[in-house]
Amino acid sequence: MPPTRYPVESSKDTISILVTTDNHIGYKESDPVIGDDSWKTFDEVMTIAEEREVDMVLQSGDLFHINKPSKKSMYQVMRILRSHCLGDKPCELELLSDPGETFDDGFNTVNYEDPNINISIPMFAISGNHDDSTGDSLLSPMDVLNVSGLLNHFGRVLKNDEIEITPILLQKGTTKLALYGLASVIEERLHRTFREGNVKFKTPNVRKDEWFNLMAVHQNHHAHTETSYLREDFLPSFLDLVVWGHEHECIPYPVQNYEAGFDTLQPGSSVATSLSDAETHEKNVFIINIKNREYSVEPVKLKTVRPFIMEDIALADSGIAPGPTSKPQVTRFLTNKVNLLIKKAKQKWKDQHPEMFELDDESIVVEDGDGNNIIDEGQRDTRYPLPLIRLRVDYTGGYEVENPRRFSNMFVGEVANVNDIISFHRKRAASTNKSVKLQDIEIEQNAGVKVQAFVKGFLEETELSLLSEIGMGLAIKNFVEKEDKQALEGFIKKEIKNDIKMLSKVDIEESTSLLKYIKTNKKSFSTFNKDNDVDKQVKKAKPRKNVKSAELVDSEDEESSVESEPLPPLKKRGRVSSRKKVDVSDSESESRATRRKKSKVVELSDESGVDDNVKKLTKRTRASAKKTGALVIDSDNEGGSSVSEEEEPVANKRTTKASSTRGRGRGRGRGRGRGGKAATTSSRGASSKKKTTDDSANIMSMLSQFSR
Repeated sequence: MPPTRYPVESSKDTISILVTTDNHIGYKESDPVIGDDSWKTFDEVMTIAEEREVDMVLQSGDLFHINKPSKKSMYQVMRILRSHCLGDKPCELELLSDPGETFDDGFNTVNYEDPNINISIPMFAISGNHDDSTGDSLLSPMDVLNVSGLLNHFGRVLKNDEIEITPILLQKGTTKLALYGLASVIEERLHRTFREGNVKFKTPNVRKDEWFNLMAVHQNHHAHTETSYLREDFLPSFLDLVVWGHEHECIPYPVQNYEAGFDTLQPGSSVATSLSDAETHEKNVFIINIKNREYSVEPVKLKTVRPFIMEDIALADSGIAPGPTSKPQVTRFLTNKVNLLIKKAKQKWKDQHPEMFELDDESIVVEDGDGNNIIDEGQRDTRYPLPLIRLRVDYTGGYEVENPRRFSNMFVGEVANVNDIISFHRKRAASTNKSVKLQDIEIEQNAGVKVQAFVKGFLEETELSLLSEIGMGLAIKNFVEKEDKQALEGFIKKEIKNDIKMLSKVDIEESTSLLKYIKTNKKSFSTFNKDNDVDKQVKKAKPRKNVKSAELVDSEDEESSVESEPLPPLKKRGRVSSRKKVDVSDSESESRATRRKKSKVVELSDESGVDDNVKKLTKRTRASAKKTGALVIDSDNEGGSSVSEEEEPVANKRTTKASSTRGRGRGRGRGRGRGGKAATTSSRGASSKKKTTDDSANIMSMLSQFSR
């Protein structure tokens, strides 16, 4: 549905939402020039929300630049949220859905309904690819802010192969809003999950035509490859507006998709994290006013964004004769170009902030010791921030050019990015000689060549025996893109631990036979699987409903009990159905409704997340799943959620309502038999533990011989 041509006026029936995304708090925070840019602009964003008196803020991913933000970044975000979100003004949004279906943090409520916190402007946020969940407990910095009551983290994806999206139902006056969220998922996995029809959308059961359906996503919007983006036609047609995060280019108006039936809004980032064309566009946040089924969008320009100017030139058009003696002329020519770009950036800043330039333009204004502006000659005008400058130069034709780093350092104190002002490249002539070396001085950031591609090729040639190529590639990706220093170490330690546990069950003493066994059973040792790597951690990390926050992380006893259990056999892949949710008792629902002062909670129904065309693609997959007879069990073990028909139907044990209640981590390894076998005695357990320790030592000794 396209927005109205006229702005929707504020009223008792209008829901006003400020939309922002990709704030990247902490980007280059150690840089003395641009280190504070990200949180200063985020402070401006929240100031706009407070001044415009919006009902809520919607953040569509990448609030932080890394998923382990520094103390400084976390401090600034918490300070800003506390300054602008807390207050005495009552929040007029009424929650109609069951928060327990969306928030699994132990509190089961939105922050503005918590009687211990005074929230005037609630923020709803999803995780992006930079601040997503990691670690054994699958926690992100958004979860930390969520349990602190400063924002509402929603849209979590707990299983990549079975995604269920539950909306938050809100109402103000006569306007009803269904807010959907989908956190960042690896593009290829999400594409496969949508294609197989394993993405389900829940919708309100009552008066569906009265709800305005708004969704926040954080995925690639443009096709880099066939499967490395989220296709718009994968999303259901009942949506009205999709806020698209992850793309940094700001498109200041909604784009209508006539085939899908909804509009998309791409707010873009609030801070430049790369020197690319997408970052040169004007930075905005958006005010969305919704009244019943109509909405309007208003862009609001951000004024604290550092000016960024980029230009492309070709030395062939400069009039300079190519040759080995052209270097001095080229350097002078490019120096003049950069100076012109600096002047252009200053003029851009001056046009955006006319109130700062009421004094004589030819005078230089600096700050004295008391913080007052004074006129001083021979000093840099502090009214102008140091700009970001990027000059991309095509030196095709035999020109001699200066080293990019040395040339950039000539402008120290005049630009913010003193190490990468200039980028040299030249056109590559068609050649069949594969031995010709590349002559480019610098590879552009957006040339499409990723570190993962090199790593993947290297790992395929190396043919690892114990480590998974997929897991190693993802660990390197997290190390590079998310600056996760423990990604590689944690992955390798986990894989070695699992490999030792598997090898300890093999009766092989000679090192040569062990190596042969490893190569023969390579797939068994690659315990990292792209389909279930997250599922195992989720089963361990997902909290039980209505529990204290202290119970969110498993204890060490539970971890040790898992290690003592026999390793389950490898499962075959097969399509599995969605796990059934546990029904909430009447007394619990009544007490929750009383606490929120609600008369009833709107029920939700399931909707498929793919259209008819996509469903046709999944017929073979569904037929294959029926043949394999895949089952779903709600068990506490970490060995996967599907078993074949030949295995014992453990799921039949959970037939009563009481037994189906989640008890994550209870009773692991404490007398629970497997496959009908009785639990071992303590003496046998001690003997087995000693044997396992001896075997592990022998295996480590053998593996050390291989490394030599």
